[in-house]
Amino acid sequence: MPEAVCCPKCWTWDELGKRTSCKRCGTPLILADGRTATEAAGQGSATPLTPAFAGNAPALPMVRITRAGVDWVDIARFFTIGYGLLVMAGLIALSLFIPSVKVPVTDPNTGLTTIQIVSLGPAWAIVGIFVLAFFLLFAWLTKFLIARIIFLGIDGLWIIAALSRLGTGGDSGGLLPLAQLIIDLAYGAVLIMSFVSPRPGSRS
Repeated sequence: MPEAVCCPKCWTWDELGKRTSCKRCGTPLILADGRTATEAAGQGSATPLTPAFAGNAPALPMVRITRAGVDWVDIARFFTIGYGLLVMAGLIALSLFIPSVKVPVTDPNTGLTTIQIVSLGPAWAIVGIFVLAFFLLFAWLTKFLIARIIFLGIDGLWIIAALSRLGTGGDSGGLLPLAQLIIDLAYGAVLIMSFVSPRPGSRS
């Protein structure tokens, strides 16, 4: 069972890990027996320096306390993965409707043209793998602020394009651009919330 350390300023407990100072205020962390985390790491089972601290320390909670809040970065990441799954579903549907194509081939010697059937199975598989890797990369990059700013800019361009298509009345009576617009607006809202709302954390 990992040892617990306490911040004497914030009076919050945490597990002893790589950090030797409080991530909230920067105060050196102290064990229940009075040693600092740095001393504990260097001395092992050395004699405590200030054992009286143990009696003044806050009670060690028996359960994990989670700070309330919505993690909009994770929501944006799941949104990206979900959108990728929608694109994959569309590719699968296309592969079922268009499994092959007929290609005219002309023999240069005889001048005769024949029709050859080319299977698109390998091409659909390659495109599917590329699309999956693309969206997984985007989902991983979502944790970085600069990446979310870039994604928001791209999303804004898609919103403008969807509005433009709605204005012309094309694409299946406007249903496809309308669905695209709703998705883009929702994704943009999630990205904006990830900027203004701090990520929730947890402590032991």
